[in-house]
Amino acid sequence: MKNNNRNFLIAFVIIIALGGFLLISRDSSKEEKIEKENVQEEVTALTNKTYTNKKYGFSFEHPAEYGVIEYSASQISVGEPTTQGFRSVANFSVFESGSDSIQSFEEFVLDQARFSCSSEDLMCLEIVDLRPFFTSSQIDGQKFSLIAYSQDGAEKITFGPYYTFNMSDRTPGEMSFLMISRPNTMISGGTDTKIIDAIALSLKI
Repeated sequence: MKNNNRNFLIAFVIIIALGGFLLISRDSSKEEKIEKENVQEEVTALTNKTYTNKKYGFSFEHPAEYGVIEYSASQISVGEPTTQGFRSVANFSVFESGSDSIQSFEEFVLDQARFSCSSEDLMCLEIVDLRPFFTSSQIDGQKFSLIAYSQDGAEKITFGPYYTFNMSDRTPGEMSFLMISRPNTMISGGTDTKIIDAIALSLKI
């Protein structure tokens, strides 16, 4: 009789625990859906001009009050005019591997990201928060941040976010990818992060 009571108690506890887990999972999924819907609303509110890259065929939307500078087909900046000239909030870079590359695509992407982040004073070494990213039109890519260290190791800074998308179908015989990044800005949230998120979400390839 005691064994039956104990078995009943164990079964009851398991049922309660399972119910709690399902409830938490449902609430978590609901929160993720709401967050995605909120980002989509920000895209609509922030973006209403379209840039199209003629060579590589990608396009994106950006705030009407912001301009686009095309340094070349593979180097584009989005930003706002200032009294000092132009303040970039998002950089677009297309990287091509060359036909003799022996790297895997993933190695090629991460090495180029590290190199573009580094400077004379900082070395970007660690990839953090690497995760899949999908645009509003369901183009798949990835999103991550980079940790940079000063040459003497005394300073540690996190840069990002970075967004990368495979463009190899546009460059026959070699690998290529598009990277969207914040220029020389620490990862700290704020308006610029919302703007680059909105721009990245609007990307079409």
